[in-house]
Amino acid sequence: MSKSLRRMALLAVLLPWAAPLQARQPPDGDRIELARIFVERNWQRLGLPGVAVAIATGDSVLLSTGFGSAQGEELSGHTPFPTGSVTKTLTAAAVVQSAWDGFLELDDPVERWLPDFRLRSPYQPASITIRHLLEHRSGLGQWSGHDARAQTEGRVDHLAPRAPPGERAEYSSINFILLGRILEAAREREYGATLEEVILEPLDMTSAWVDGWSERPKTMAPGHQSWFGLQRRMEEPLPPRYLVPAGFAGASADDLARYGGMIVGEGSFAGTRVLDPEAVRALIGPTDEVGRALGWGRSRIGGQLVLSHAGNARTGSARMRLIPESELAIVILSNTNSGPFFPATEALMDGVHAILRGEPEPRIWPRERIFKAVVLVWTLASVAGAAKQAGSWASADYPIGVESSAGAVGRLAFDVGLGGVVLVGVPRLIGVPLPTLIEYFPDLGIALVASVGAGVVGGVLRSFTRSAATEPGTP
Repeated sequence: MSKSLRRMALLAVLLPWAAPLQARQPPDGDRIELARIFVERNWQRLGLPGVAVAIATGDSVLLSTGFGSAQGEELSGHTPFPTGSVTKTLTAAAVVQSAWDGFLELDDPVERWLPDFRLRSPYQPASITIRHLLEHRSGLGQWSGHDARAQTEGRVDHLAPRAPPGERAEYSSINFILLGRILEAAREREYGATLEEVILEPLDMTSAWVDGWSERPKTMAPGHQSWFGLQRRMEEPLPPRYLVPAGFAGASADDLARYGGMIVGEGSFAGTRVLDPEAVRALIGPTDEVGRALGWGRSRIGGQLVLSHAGNARTGSARMRLIPESELAIVILSNTNSGPFFPATEALMDGVHAILRGEPEPRIWPRERIFKAVVLVWTLASVAGAAKQAGSWASADYPIGVESSAGAVGRLAFDVGLGGVVLVGVPRLIGVPLPTLIEYFPDLGIALVASVGAGVVGGVLRSFTRSAATEPGTP
């Protein structure tokens, strides 16, 4: 099929999604300054070692600044940060523009580009398409995205889908591992080269990098991990090759603001055309619906369509939010991993967005720090309880064994079983395996293991001690 015919076919597919964007109403300078002041007042209160914020329209960057210090210099809007899963939006943009340029089609089955693509017990006869991957509707689960073999080898033949393709949306990095491989096959070049050609160079994103393709800049913000509110310096480790398109590009807040401004500017930033307008409308999806866009989450806030994406590296946290109706892009970056339950970067994003909508400055509570303080107290109390029970066990001359009554056995089974349920259930609730939880959120991971371990040990020793106390002749 010729390139022109492919364009026409793609346009026919995209037109139902290409609802025109409404009239733009960018914020005035006073609200921009109020947003800056809000971040300046609250970033330390939230326990962040540093933060950068940028705001842009399709014409220019309206705000680009930073707070904190790095390598002896003040952080700025031009300081590079790891962006985590915000990288997925860059991958999505490159895929959709590649479709518009005729390299592939969004409704191509994965097998067209990856002949070795197989799943364990796949749903048939439906095929997983590129569009399914972009929308996180492949049927592959969030848990699969943390599979070591998929990340290091790019293979998924040992994974089983959780639902037929297109049936439901479930966020998973595995979709973007596959999209990265498809991009390389369709364009016959490495993923990083495509990203530079399609997005980074046209937007003059001079602080951006792609792991495995370009070196991380020496000026990047020093990474940290939170240990119950205290920040510990840590270098961001290099990722497995195939995981890069799902979360391992980096950029400054100013770079990402230019990129976001280009999307809300229907493919242009400051007069430079980067993506085709129809390709951008395909990314955004219907302006009157919520759910999954292509690479973005889609919701409504204050009556407006909002595209958003979060990103967590081991040592950084990123938030992007696009409001096409107002032609507005907001970026918040920090050099510590914030979350997973009450991320400080999300609190800053919500506050900045509220101010730009004309609402009063919100009151920010350091919920993440409070939550982690409660977790620490709970963990210490669990360990202290186990230690106290160990003392009682020692005082009873270290008895071993549980009385054979149903009540005693049931109590012990409950203590051990509850520990197992918590140890398995909490990682499932968060959506990451326990080793990944410990790797990305070490304080919470270690607290979980320590508190569960202390509870189980204490329960076992309690059962031993009680059983010994009920033996005949026991004082």
